[in-house]
Amino acid sequence: MAHALDTDPEPRPESVPTAPNPPHDADLRPVPRSSLTAETVACLQRWIVARGDAGPTRLPSERDLAQRLGVSRIVVREAVGRLTARGLLEVRPGVGTFVAPVRDTSVTEPLRLYLSRRDLRTDDLFGLRLALEPAIAAAAAGRADPDAVARLHPAIERIDAVAEAIDPSDPETLEAFAWSDLAFHQELARASGNPLFDLLLAPLIDRLLEVRRDGARVPGSVATANDGHRAVLRAIEAGDADAAAAAMRAHLLEVRAMLPPDPDPDPDPEPDPDDAEEAP
Repeated sequence: MAHALDTDPEPRPESVPTAPNPPHDADLRPVPRSSLTAETVACLQRWIVARGDAGPTRLPSERDLAQRLGVSRIVVREAVGRLTARGLLEVRPGVGTFVAPVRDTSVTEPLRLYLSRRDLRTDDLFGLRLALEPAIAAAAAGRADPDAVARLHPAIERIDAVAEAIDPSDPETLEAFAWSDLAFHQELARASGNPLFDLLLAPLIDRLLEVRRDGARVPGSVATANDGHRAVLRAIEAGDADAAAAAMRAHLLEVRAMLPPDPDPDPDPEPDPDDAEEAP
């Protein structure tokens, strides 16, 4: 195989065209000897990042990479395995190893799993939401895209429909409200025009749904929450960023007040006398 990386669309297994070395190939040079695998991973990762989201790109063969990087094929194989585990590369049997496409889940899924294993307090969640969602509402108002704003109305109407049938003892209606309410906030994040807002909210979905199910059990909470949504939407339609941020903040504080307080944190355990150091 030629030393170049294929920059054309994904080739067929039986025919792999080659191309002149792209400028980014300058990053593929012999690595220091201190930690071969780690340095090889770092070298390949720099090359992958430099390519951005340029479409399917196949790596050179294991032998070719070993020669160009000045390491053994075993080191290359280990480095490719680590980068595959990180979601930066993907192995396609019978075809080769390719730079993986940029996926939101490569960012959101690890954080989602992290949060699912932590004892996240409701105050922690709302602290983050209060820092983030008023800015989302302000951005949506400042942008005031008619199509994006129009998509917020059906979301509110769906919550109205759910509110009429909500039954605190019926898990299905609680679930319907949780997803409908979440959909409004996700649509609002998209209306901001900033894809990072939606990306930051995505790992919180499981916890946000749990909070919404709990909140829907409080009498009148669903209608109250949707009134807050309407206030936000009115400010966005008026193009008033400050009013939109204020309305979102008021909405979040009102929702938090309807939820039970977090339990007091456990006091620090008494120290074990046997672990104490002896006095000099």
